[in-house]
Order: sequence, then structure tokens, then C-alpha cells
Amino acid sequence: MLSIPKINILSRIKKIINNVLRGEMKRILAKKPLPTEKQEKMAIGFTKYRIRIERMEAAAHKLLCDMNVATPLFSLYKDFTRECYQALKKYYGKEPEKLSKTLIDLTDRWREEGLKQEVLLKLKDKIILTFTEMRLRRMV
Repeated sequence: MLSIPKINILSRIKKIINNVLRGEMKRILAKKPLPTEKQEKMAIGFTKYRIRIERMEAAAHKLLCDMNVATPLFSLYKDFTRECYQALKKYYGKEPEKLSKTLIDLTDRWREEGLKQEVLLKLKDKIILTFTEMRLRRMV
């Protein structure tokens, strides 16, 4: 049986690791950074989105507290809120039939996940009301 010296194996491993690291460094340095203006626009857009979604989540949170929903389920209901907001943002005022179908599908899907139908319906109505208020104030 041939015996390969340990130093030889270690030097090969070191060479492979160094080659991989050099390749990764070249790849990282080759990427161009985003222009400052684009970064600013992205930051402003993200901030506006967070303001809108937090307003929706606050309305949903208040409704859930009023209805005495179990606290561990809050995150699931807030996920439902975000999905409803996305559907409203996409279809509101453009395609009312598609909007109503999407909202019904969302409600059915989340009901199958184990959430209560009456809470989902009240939450959906509250989300739509909050969304229309935000549209009137030109926040969306």
C-alpha cells in the first residue's frame, strides 16, 4: 500500500482552498455597487412600504385584540393581512372581479390553514376599509 505523506495532502488542500478563495474574491470585486441615487430611491420606497404595511398591521392588531384572538395566531393573521394588502395594491380600482376572487381565495386558503372564518372576514373588511382610507389620503 502506498503511503502519501501528510504534508503533501495538507499542501494540496491548502492550494485548493486558496484557489477557491481567490475566485470568490474576484467575483465579489467584479460586482459593481449600486449608484447612490438608486440606493436612496430604494430606501425611500422601502420606508413608504413599511409605513403603509405597519398601518395595516396596526389596524389588524387592534381588531384581533378586540376579538380576543389567541396571541400565537397573531402572526398568521398578520400574514393574511399582508397578502390582502398585496392583492388590494395590485387589483384595486383596476380589476374588481379579479380582486374579489383573489380575496375570496385568500380567505378560503387561510381558513383551511386553521384560522377562523368570522375573524378572517372581519379582518378582510377592516383591511379594505383601512386601504381605502389610505387611498383617500394619498398614502398608497
